[in-house]
Amino acid sequence: MSRRSVIATNDNAQVVGTLSALRTAENECRRCPLYKNATRAVPGEGPRRASLMLVGEQPGDKEDLAGLPFVGPAGRILDRALADARIDRKKVFVTNAVKHFKHEMRGKRRLHKRPNAYEIERCRWWQDLERAIVKPAVSVALERPRLAAYSAVRLRSARLGGKQCGWTKEKQPLSPSILRLC
Repeated sequence: MSRRSVIATNDNAQVVGTLSALRTAENECRRCPLYKNATRAVPGEGPRRASLMLVGEQPGDKEDLAGLPFVGPAGRILDRALADARIDRKKVFVTNAVKHFKHEMRGKRRLHKRPNAYEIERCRWWQDLERAIVKPAVSVALERPRLAAYSAVRLRSARLGGKQCGWTKEKQPLSPSILRLC
């Protein structure tokens, strides 16, 4: 039996107990203004019982257009890091702390703009629900130091792919290269 959470979006209460229900609710999200200029919400992706959850900062342009996390340039870097660590991406749940692409227009190009603390905090709701559904043994915050609040990794270790992997509490930004510790 799965744990279910009741959420409210746009004055509608919904029960969320599955990743597909969560995706639907995220697309209806109006908790912060980022949804206004994004194409769609970009939900997390991966197995429901993944032992490793990787949390990026926000979707990029390619992710916003595809509706999938880590399919652009950052995704290629992540794929290389996972391959170096001999971790199968299909066994990892990948997501972002912010679900909508924040950008500014420069001519016809949409350039990445960092989400602020308010936007990250408003999206924490979705990150908490993802973590409650997937129940990963380890969550790793990729990229910015302020995402460390979303990481349950501090001073923990876990067995991933038959190997003992360890992480330490650091005050510097985490990057995909942290996976090479495995």
